[in-house]
Amino acid sequence: MLSTANNNFRDAYTAGGAGIYTGTIGGVWTKTAPVTYTVTFTAGTSNNDLADISGAAGYAATATATEGVAYTAPVLSADGYTFDGWFTDAACTAAYVPAAGAITSDITLFAKFTNIGAF
Repeated sequence: MLSTANNNFRDAYTAGGAGIYTGTIGGVWTKTAPVTYTVTFTAGTSNNDLADISGAAGYAATATATEGVAYTAPVLSADGYTFDGWFTDAACTAAYVPAAGAITSDITLFAKFTNIGAF
């Protein structure tokens, strides 16, 4: 944006999602920390056959996502189950689709598993 007070050109930009830099032409540029959000992982409450996902391979209770960077949730596995993916609702009807800028606040993702029987 152009400052009308002193006619300095001021801009903000993201360099590879690593942070935001602000400054003026001919001035000093300062890096600020990227905006991050907490992603919480839990089991879906319906349409899901595995109520406790904490023992699934690849499970972590939380992760950190950076704003403006596509976040890919971990792929889980559990014996006797097929991992059907992550969902944005507890009923596991709205699939989470990673995209740049998709996470703009703290979010909970719900895992869906289908029982395929014991081996």
